[in-house]
Amino acid sequence: MILPFVRDLFAELERSVPLEKIRQPLAVGIGRRRVSGLTATARAICLPLLARAAKAPVFVVVADNAAAESFQLLAQEACD
Repeated sequence: MILPFVRDLFAELERSVPLEKIRQPLAVGIGRRRVSGLTATARAICLPLLARAAKAPVFVVVADNAAAESFQLLAQEACD
């Protein structure tokens, strides 16, 4: 169950200007987009929103195995 204030928070983030600049081209299938400089937590939050907009698999590149494992843990926690 998603609490209403969490749903509202994600909806607000999804409509934010920076995310909207990336989301719009993905939604219509134009090209690809690169996002960098996000913290691990920000990546875990934004990635599902971008994947939903793209309606396609999303490819994530991280610096090393430790970063990949850390990202995987954050993503799993976000899904729980």
